[in-house]
Amino acid sequence: VTDYAIFLLDRTGHVTSWNSGAQRIKQYTADEIMGKHFSNFYTPEDREKGMPQYVLKQAEEHGHWQGEGWRVRKDGSKFWSSVVVTALRDEEGQLTGFSKVTRDITDRKELLDKLHRHMAELERQVEERERTNAELEAFSYSVSHDLRAPLRAIEGFASALKEDYGSQLDETAHDYLHEIISASTRMNRLVRDLLEYGRLSRIEIIPQTVAVRPLVRQLLHEGPAEYKTATLTGDKDSSVLAHESTLAQVVMNLISNAFKFHAIGVAPQVEINVENTGRGLVRIAVKDCGIGISPEHQEKIFKIFERLHGFNEYPGTGIGLAIVKRGIERMGGKVGVESQPGKGSTFWVELPSSLEKGI
Repeated sequence: VTDYAIFLLDRTGHVTSWNSGAQRIKQYTADEIMGKHFSNFYTPEDREKGMPQYVLKQAEEHGHWQGEGWRVRKDGSKFWSSVVVTALRDEEGQLTGFSKVTRDITDRKELLDKLHRHMAELERQVEERERTNAELEAFSYSVSHDLRAPLRAIEGFASALKEDYGSQLDETAHDYLHEIISASTRMNRLVRDLLEYGRLSRIEIIPQTVAVRPLVRQLLHEGPAEYKTATLTGDKDSSVLAHESTLAQVVMNLISNAFKFHAIGVAPQVEINVENTGRGLVRIAVKDCGIGISPEHQEKIFKIFERLHGFNEYPGTGIGLAIVKRGIERMGGKVGVESQPGKGSTFWVELPSSLEKGI
């Protein structure tokens, strides 16, 4: 056996036998080491702590001792070893010595150390990123919250000026007022969406059973009149584990986009399909016949402030789909899109089925 150092010790820890594996690993020949104390293989620090004596005592009291640690070769170099020391007894139970098996596992030790270093670095980066995200969200919340009051004042005074002094203003002044009110309204909507995006990171998400179709029907009923033209298809009894208000916000954003992004002069056609995937998930898909999305943009649109069209073409803040993605991921689900330019889009979300969980 050359992969393992296998040798015997007397009752006091002196070497009484020596195999070829021991010679290969520890570099001593049998003539050089026979009769020497096995503490020669330990580091000075371990010898000072009495480690060799401790190992023999544990093996004598418990039958064997097993552990890992640094050991020293003849040339002074160190290797990481896996060691098993077994007490040997005669027929009367008297201790006669010890057998010792040592394996060089330095490569494994170095690999594990490298892995631990990488894990520690990864944890540090994750903590730093979480701290940065928390600071950015706190900053975003503070700025958004503090912006609302002056924006409301701008919008309010502009409306009051138009109402009280409109008859004294010429057409150009009316245009200016219209731009002021529109801009402040747009900024208010942006601030509101920013606050909502930040809120989704802070709120506690406690999944509960939510019946999907009744929720969708309620959203269509409460929405603008054109929402009532949408078609609801699929499984009638599907229910998911979700945070109901967050799911409602997600579905409403998808429905709103489906009705908004249609070609000029073409009436929107929207279908909402609810189905069990058979994989313990329920998919809610919102399909439209709108302008579609190029493949290279389909990942980007779920990022905050990403817009593919100017505000004048299709109004919006560029945060709606980011809210959808964050809300769904907070509930343990997935989100995606299937689309081709000019052929419409199907946005889908998947959440765990409550029926699969037995709830």
